[in-house]
Amino acid sequence: MPIGPVEIVVIGFHHGRFEGKIIAAIEDLVNAGTIRVLDATFIQVDDDGEADVYEIAEVDDLGQLDALVDHEDTPDLLSDEDIDAFLQLMAPGDAAAIICFEHSWLGPLRVAVEEAGGEVLDTVRIPAAVVEEVAALAAAGEEE
Repeated sequence: MPIGPVEIVVIGFHHGRFEGKIIAAIEDLVNAGTIRVLDATFIQVDDDGEADVYEIAEVDDLGQLDALVDHEDTPDLLSDEDIDAFLQLMAPGDAAAIICFEHSWLGPLRVAVEEAGGEVLDTVRIPAAVVEEVAALAAAGEEE
C-alpha cells in the first residue's frame, strides 16, 4: 500500500476541557479514506506544572479515538522527545491530544507521479489561521 505524508497535529484544550467532540470529525476523515491515524497520545499539565502522559485508550473521552488508530501496520511514531517538546508549549491546567496521521489520500497520487517519472518533492502545511489572515488582508485591500 502506498503511504502518503505523515503529520502530527497537537490539539490543545485550555484548562483541560475536553468533551470528545472531535472524535466524530476524525472518524469521518478516517472512514472517507482521507487520513489514517497512526498514533495518538494525551497529555495533561496539572495546576502545579506537573505533566501526565496517557495512552489514548486510557482517557475516557478519547477511548473511541483509540479504535481509529491503525495499531496493526505502524510502530509508535510519537517519541518521548516529541511529547516533551509539546509540553513546553502548554500552560498549567492545559491538556492536549497529539495525533499522528497519514494523509492517505496522497499515497495513490504519489504512486501515479512516480510512475510518470516524477516525484513529490515536498509538502507544506499552512496553518488555517494564516490562510484566514491573508484572506482578510486581501479582502480589506479589495475594499479600498
